[in-house]
Amino acid sequence: MTENLEQKSNRHHLFRLLMPEEPLHIKVNKNDDVFYIALSKEQMDVRKTFTGEIHIELSGEDKIIQRIIQGEIKLQKAIERNQVQLDCNYRTMLLLESIFWLNRIA
Repeated sequence: MTENLEQKSNRHHLFRLLMPEEPLHIKVNKNDDVFYIALSKEQMDVRKTFTGEIHIELSGEDKIIQRIIQGEIKLQKAIERNQVQLDCNYRTMLLLESIFWLNRIA
């Protein structure tokens, strides 16, 4: 699911322009599984455990989250349809949606 995002973030310049300088830590809750994504200009890292500060929490069904990360569904549409829950500020949500949407076309 995140392999495609990781590959594109490492080689596509548009991803680098959008990525924050300091890592943005995302906790993803899907069904009974949890994983963490760290996004920054320097890295895109996916882990099963993380003990630092979480900036974004995304929760929902596995298939929906997968389609959001792959850019097949817009994050805001999934939120409006109550398919996922997102805990972060509006500006951060827009950044995350842009990154996921670019994953579809990059």
